[in-house]
Amino acid sequence: MVLGRTLTKSPKSFRKWFLKIYRIFAQTRKIVSERQIRCGTFSVPTRIINMVRIQFLILFLFLTTLACSPKEENPLTKPFSIDKDTSLLLLLLQIDRFENYDQDVEILTHTDIPPYSGKSNFFVDLNYEGDDLKLYLEFLKQELQKYPRGYMIKARASKIVVVHDVLQSQSVRSSLSGLADPTQNIIYLSTLGFKNCLTYNWTYNNETCLDGYRYVIHHELNHNIDYTIRHYSFNRDWHALNPPGFQYGAPLYDANGEPVITWARPGFSNPVPGFVDFYSTSNYAEEYAQIGSGVFGYRQAKLMDICQKDPIVNAKVKLYIEEIRRFWPFPSKNDDTFWKAKMDLVSTACH
Repeated sequence: MVLGRTLTKSPKSFRKWFLKIYRIFAQTRKIVSERQIRCGTFSVPTRIINMVRIQFLILFLFLTTLACSPKEENPLTKPFSIDKDTSLLLLLLQIDRFENYDQDVEILTHTDIPPYSGKSNFFVDLNYEGDDLKLYLEFLKQELQKYPRGYMIKARASKIVVVHDVLQSQSVRSSLSGLADPTQNIIYLSTLGFKNCLTYNWTYNNETCLDGYRYVIHHELNHNIDYTIRHYSFNRDWHALNPPGFQYGAPLYDANGEPVITWARPGFSNPVPGFVDFYSTSNYAEEYAQIGSGVFGYRQAKLMDICQKDPIVNAKVKLYIEEIRRFWPFPSKNDDTFWKAKMDLVSTACH
């Protein structure tokens, strides 16, 4: 590098660059050490802080090595290349490890964070009713514990924003039970009606209202996972499984203006070959989230029944499970019993 060539001829220049690099490292280390980083009500474990310190130390040594490496040639006249040692250093900073995600999910309440950075027509209602919020938070924490530690961090769901309701203007459907916002690492969840649900726990088609609240969590999480893996890019393998000539875009509302799927119409019925429900035919993202919610949610038994009869659904379930196992390849930490058991059971049924 030109920098290395200059430093070999000028000790003062070397000291100047060395001090600059050291100041950057020292200041960053100070910020990481002193800042109170919190996830919900728990502090980030000390090992996470130490891991960040180690990564900054590696980066510091890497930059210092570049500054101290003499080069006779002007690098501007030669093609850019990275040697093996440099590649290893960069790999250490970027490698996909469990330690990268070993932190708590942050649960936020009374917090008005505009969905999609305020660039959409969604907004949140924070006027919680009665004991809805308190009761829902207890329920939510139980559901989050079903996933391996760090799973939601990697899935770009490090923040759960619990609101009274998620509202959508200029739409037939003005209220949403949940909303995925992976661009901000957020999932929005609504507490609307939760206390009444606990009190009466009404059922419809053998599905309880609590099942509905669970479904929302799993469904929205799978939207964030889909984004983490693809960033909204085309899922060619999935689309190739659809029936010939099929195109997403089925209406979400019937001829009477009623939603095709609502809390009053839950369930997987396989109404169209290759799809678990009508909602899945509306667009790919919703179908992916529906399959994911089926694997981990209360509709698992129905999903397994469908995949044993419908070869297209069978192939989609297999593809989903293969992808999720690649997404989270880390060894068991004794906190993934639910997650692993659900995956193994569906995988066996849809072999």
